[in-house]
Amino acid sequence: MVGKVLLKAKSALTRDELADLLIGLADKIQNGRVTLSDGANTVDMQLPESLKVDIEVEDDVKPARIKRQLEIEIEWRVDEAGQPALDQGGSAGLTIS
Repeated sequence: MVGKVLLKAKSALTRDELADLLIGLADKIQNGRVTLSDGANTVDMQLPESLKVDIEVEDDVKPARIKRQLEIEIEWRVDEAGQPALDQGGSAGLTIS
């Protein structure tokens, strides 16, 4: 089955703007519901108690530059109605210091 993109957005932000975005997202995740909008599309998501999180830091090395990328991917299963399916048990494997 092919995936369907529900929303995709790119922005250039200052460090403070990014921090505000991530703090707001963290608050919504903690409350169990996240709504994202790009102006034309809105995606409302109810989150389960447990989620799968993949974090990757990568350097893309080219002749004249090195581009560093931090990816945070959060996954969970949903049913046909988009509601969380069974929780994804997991354990913490990364800390932020």
